Amino acid sequence: DLTENVTLYEGQGPADAPRSLVVAFTGVAQRMMVPAAVFLQGFPAARCDVLVLRDPTRTAFLAGVPGYAAGLPELLARIGRDIPLARYADRRCIGVSSGVAAALAFGPMFGAAVALGLGGMQPAAMHLRQAPSGIDRRLFHRLLLATLPTTTRLVVAHGQACQRDVLLGSMLALTIPGCRVLSVAEVHQHGVVGGLHSVHAWPRFLDEVLLGDTLPADGIWRPRPLPVSQPVADCPG
Repeated sequence: DLTENVTLYEGQGPADAPRSLVVAFTGVAQRMMVPAAVFLQGFPAARCDVLVLRDPTRTAFLAGVPGYAAGLPELLARIGRDIPLARYADRRCIGVSSGVAAALAFGPMFGAAVALGLGGMQPAAMHLRQAPSGIDRRLFHRLLLATLPTTTRLVVAHGQACQRDVLLGSMLALTIPGCRVLSVAEVHQHGVVGGLHSVHAWPRFLDEVLLGDTLPADGIWRPRPLPVSQPVADCPG
């Protein structure tokens, strides 16, 4: 633990092997939709360290990470002081639910190769019951637009059968130039993570979507490969 709301999980691997630093923004339950051990099981320990951020004020990180950084610019500076970033070959960001907008805004600031949101929406559409009346719900949108164009691949993903996430995630992506929408087949649950874990596809999803370099051309990620068409045998006679 770097602070009460910031935890760095370090994997083990060859000292000279390239590694990625993944910065993860939790949802209102202060976790990545599932217990930490379940979430982390999807990451290859030899390739990744994961920094998990929590916001117990439940204001979608609009006021930063309590006790650590007052906002995203301060978070960028603080991570640079606390973690030797030079040892990482690249950086990635992931957010779930109310942490999605923060992850998408922070990714370009952080120089991340990918910023991935799972089941998110614009803070302007969130209840944020504990937020002070004057909180700036458009803050992340302005920060993100100020960094565009960016080399960070921005992706909003949702379960294909979770209609709430389909609608709100697609609306979020429409407000971000260049943001891709990724539909995850066979998943009904909010936030994608639990659904993918239940069909044993969470590690492959991370490897291909967050840690990889390409997305499916048709915009649909499938937990199971499409069946291979079998040739039809010639009819005798």
